[in-house]
Amino acid sequence: LNIVVATQSIVKSILSDKFFSSKNQVERVIEGEVIINFSKTKKNIILFMPDMFQGLAMETIIEDNPNIVNEYTGFKWYRNTLSISRATNSTMPALIGGFDFIPSVLDKDTVHTIRQKMTIAMKSLIDKAHNNGFAVAMNNFPNTNMDEIGKDILLPRWNKEWDSYNKELGINSAQSDNSQLIIETALLYSVPLALKSLVYNEGDWLKSYFVELELHENTWLVTSYNFLRLLPYISTTQNDQANLILLYSFTTHFPWNYVDDTGEFHTKVSPVATNKWSFETFSNWIKWMKKYGVYDNTKIIIVSDHGVPWHRYEREIEVNFPFINTNEEKVSQEHLLSLNPLLLVKDFNEKGDMLIDNRFMSNADVNSIMFDEINPTNDSIVSRTLPAFIAWWAESIDNSKKYSYSYWYKVKDNVFDADNWTRLDKE
Repeated sequence: LNIVVATQSIVKSILSDKFFSSKNQVERVIEGEVIINFSKTKKNIILFMPDMFQGLAMETIIEDNPNIVNEYTGFKWYRNTLSISRATNSTMPALIGGFDFIPSVLDKDTVHTIRQKMTIAMKSLIDKAHNNGFAVAMNNFPNTNMDEIGKDILLPRWNKEWDSYNKELGINSAQSDNSQLIIETALLYSVPLALKSLVYNEGDWLKSYFVELELHENTWLVTSYNFLRLLPYISTTQNDQANLILLYSFTTHFPWNYVDDTGEFHTKVSPVATNKWSFETFSNWIKWMKKYGVYDNTKIIIVSDHGVPWHRYEREIEVNFPFINTNEEKVSQEHLLSLNPLLLVKDFNEKGDMLIDNRFMSNADVNSIMFDEINPTNDSIVSRTLPAFIAWWAESIDNSKKYSYSYWYKVKDNVFDADNWTRLDKE
């Protein structure tokens, strides 16, 4: 039995990187590692886009963890924000490129496909950044031909050199499909005859051990969650150039999951649980920025493409429903919530407690917020009317040239009053 235990310990140690020394967070940079650059003397801008983050979930997150707002100093939460659309492929162009890229405008372009239109929107942002003297680091954005984007650094879903942080993150490198069989077979042949039945375990082998191991395994799915946990470790302040950092995150999208602080992967949790996890995990990057002196000269925009389609969640809706004058025939509860995205902004040198700002905003305002072009967060706007499209996911973004919506809403001033919503049919 001691041989079995010893073998399990050795295998577990190797797979969890405990046989190898782990890098200190301050040690940078090893050859082949992809990093995120910050400047201490010039401006940095971060656009972080957690897909499907429910704006109203912020109320529950703050209620459950009041101390989290202490990390988000200088931020404003724009609670009264409307999404351009309830689907990623019809929101992303406007989120990236502004109101010139809303579905009704893009539909006038009968030449380019939906993917090409998104790529054009991204190119326009990258060109604007370069024209303003910013280097661009980004990961893969959905519905975009990334090979055509003139980014300076492309952050992969995971880089093999990042495995050196596995100990800090509590994760194991992804196993090959046959690794479990190889380990079990090798152990079976290495133990005395009297112990072979214990290893074989009537065909279950070491199943309980490997279930535990798989919960900490950095599989393709889990890497998107561990990438968010990794941000403080792969960031550096050794750059003298202004930086635009564009990060898309799938961690708040269904199926709703998260990775806890021990590296264990939790599945089938609630939408608000993933929202809360992402918000708290991102705060670790904020702590890093403050520690290394780049928080004040960094503008941070956290924005989602839309809210949660709650019909995909089999239990009760977990957020408050502050809407008034609701009428399912005029505008459904599903639409009111799915068109309620998150928008949080911290401008350069902003300090103080997180504030709630109820001015009327759209996630299509993000483009102007980044470079202060007609920035509605700085201007006193008395009244606005903004669009929201009821679009569906396009099955073929490489062939479709028009967005799949049959009607849209124009909303005036306050998303929480259903009387301010007017439905319009597609022309």
